[in-house]
Amino acid sequence: LITIFRTIPLQKDVELVINELKKRNIKTAIVTDSYHFVADDLKKRLGIDYTYANKLISVNGRFTGEIILNNHELIKDYISDEIYSICKSCVLEKLCNILSISEKETIAIGDGIVDISMLDKAGLGIAFKASEKIQKHSNVTSNNIISLLNYI
Repeated sequence: LITIFRTIPLQKDVELVINELKKRNIKTAIVTDSYHFVADDLKKRLGIDYTYANKLISVNGRFTGEIILNNHELIKDYISDEIYSICKSCVLEKLCNILSISEKETIAIGDGIVDISMLDKAGLGIAFKASEKIQKHSNVTSNNIISLLNYI
């Protein structure tokens, strides 16, 4: 699966942006409702500091179909009233504790409904290539990843 995943091109200029964030000593995280092997691969390829994702269980190199959700308990999202496999605003809080920073010092970038509570909670919420519904919950909207550096 990872071989197939690697055939999908990365967002144009994402490597440039991540490298610039590293130069500025800004910690980065991938928080996804996808799977750990995808997030961990991107972590290695891009030099991301943290990843949070759901874990696919494998035995002897074969996926069993079982998943360990990132959430240890199911939490209803306060905006959409949906239950997601990962609470992105909870991860934001966790990272703040790990890094000894306030939520006001964070930047979150998202494009989907599952990102809304995280965008609302972050000091700077950026809707990237997102629908109008998501944009309403952000401070900044953009379709150009390099332009995001102007806000950091």
